[in-house]
Amino acid sequence: MLKALGNNIIVKPFKEEEKKTVVLTIKEEKPLYWQVLATGKDVSEIFVGDHVYIQQYGVQEINYENEKLYVVSIDKVYAKK
Repeated sequence: MLKALGNNIIVKPFKEEEKKTVVLTIKEEKPLYWQVLATGKDVSEIFVGDHVYIQQYGVQEINYENEKLYVVSIDKVYAKK
């Protein structure tokens, strides 16, 4: 598994349930609700397994073992569940 550095966390989109809705959008929007997979050493309030809400912009997409994961600065997280 990847290790987050500094004040970053590694997340993946979290889906509570599958909803079949058709929405027409001009651009693809990233989900706002994420599951935390790894935290950097400077992150003290968020732990692996937490579910967090983040700002829509400011996430860095990476591909790791054929899975899309995202690196997010802790400054972009505004709530956890």
